Amino acid sequence: MNPRLRYLGGTLAIVAVALGYTLLQGRPTPPPPVRPVSTGRPVPPPSPAPAARDILAGDASLSLTAEQKTRLEHLDRRWREDSAPLEASLREADRDFSRFMAAAQEAGRTTLQEVQGRSADVRELGAALREMRRLQSEAAANVLTEAQRQRLAALRGPVTPGGAR
Repeated sequence: MNPRLRYLGGTLAIVAVALGYTLLQGRPTPPPPVRPVSTGRPVPPPSPAPAARDILAGDASLSLTAEQKTRLEHLDRRWREDSAPLEASLREADRDFSRFMAAAQEAGRTTLQEVQGRSADVRELGAALREMRRLQSEAAANVLTEAQRQRLAALRGPVTPGGAR
């Protein structure tokens, strides 16, 4: 190969690299991804909406009608009847899991999969109970007028994660 062509090819390669470098320098670089700051504490779930029993307890400030009281009492009675078997099952599953964990600690070993498997009943029953509570709270709120719901929200005040200080 001719030395002139080699010099020309090398010069063109250097010019191309320099041009590419110069063009890249003019472009703003994207900022590094921002990671969320963790306080190390889990965020508590939002407080549940008031149940029929809670609304009945605040009767004086909500000015409930006789019909509303009757409907809320019926909802409360039905809640106690429907939730009692589920609560009993949850308590029993919790006792079983506590016995398992005590035995595992005494033995000094267990696996994460085993703990997750044994706690599945507690998780599922707890989720079912929370869902029942949510539905019951919605039904109780539907008994109230819009003004009463607003008054109830004002009485409950703002919910601060982690509680008040």
